[in-house]
Amino acid sequence: MVFHLNGRPFLHFHEEPEGIFADVLLVKGRVHLPVSTESEQSELLEQIDHALSSLDSRVRDQERQNRGGPRRRARWIFRGRRSASD
Repeated sequence: MVFHLNGRPFLHFHEEPEGIFADVLLVKGRVHLPVSTESEQSELLEQIDHALSSLDSRVRDQERQNRGGPRRRARWIFRGRRSASD
């Protein structure tokens, strides 16, 4: 079974003689992880959560840049002359 993210293969499970493995696209690239035990499956989910959080952060940063970033308000300074009576 293959799961896609943004039109690209993201996660794939397959069985090998040593057990069940997942090939997953993480921040550090494609990784081949064992997922036969409950602890291995938990590790896979943590890795996926980190990868998706990183992707989400990059998307928000890109959206912010496309909007021109945080806009600064113009500061108006009035410099008037003081009258002699001040």
